Amino acid sequence: MKLSARNQLKGKVVSIEKGAVNGIVRIELKGGDVITSTISMGAIEELGLEVGRRRTLSSKQRPSWLVSIITTSAKKSLA
Repeated sequence: MKLSARNQLKGKVVSIEKGAVNGIVRIELKGGDVITSTISMGAIEELGLEVGRRRTLSSKQRPSWLVSIITTSAKKSLA
């Protein structure tokens, strides 16, 4: 599958809370920050998301949380 997403972050699935229609997926990045996303149960199954598996997060637009992660990581390294 070809993606046009420019922002890609690699991490490991640390939890999945399954609901009737949507699920909440948490992925821990290399520096320890955790990204939380709500996606459909169909997408969770289709993507084969399972706790412990490594995945790459993709975003087509420049999300504001990306700036937040970089800032938080920089503060952690300075401490």
